[in-house]
Amino acid sequence: MEAELAHWYPMLEEAWRRTLADITAIAAACRERGIEYAVYPMPYSQEVSDGLWMKLTANRPDGLEYERGKGRRLLAEALDERGIAHFSVAGALARHRPVERIYYRHDGHLTPLGNRIVAGAIRRFLIQRDWVPNAVVGTAHDPAGSLSANGAAVPRRAQDAAIKRP
Repeated sequence: MEAELAHWYPMLEEAWRRTLADITAIAAACRERGIEYAVYPMPYSQEVSDGLWMKLTANRPDGLEYERGKGRRLLAEALDERGIAHFSVAGALARHRPVERIYYRHDGHLTPLGNRIVAGAIRRFLIQRDWVPNAVVGTAHDPAGSLSANGAAVPRRAQDAAIKRP
């Protein structure tokens, strides 16, 4: 929730600068080597769940204000300024209810379903950018191949017919 604070404190500002510097350096190294590179921020469960967001921000100490999605928004703006490819998985995760099906309650990590949803979002991004060779799409080399373009599970045969490109 730190990145969602309306007003950042100095250590958080410094962490932000270092993170952007690291991402920019990785992008530059990839660009120099002709390697495609993209970034996606992994949202916390409260970012994709209205109920959790309300619950966590309702009992905040006086004077503490949050701005939902601030970290992801600032990252997208910074990446746009630097010409670094990026995409969001937040929408794909937010469409699944309840949030406990996609995030473990106590440690905040993704469940197997949450990981499949994110894998599907990554897969769609890679296909849209044409970063996936035709030989890989819709084959055994496609680890997220059981997901359709909207993240719904589909039988392997139906998926192969729907996703293969000429």
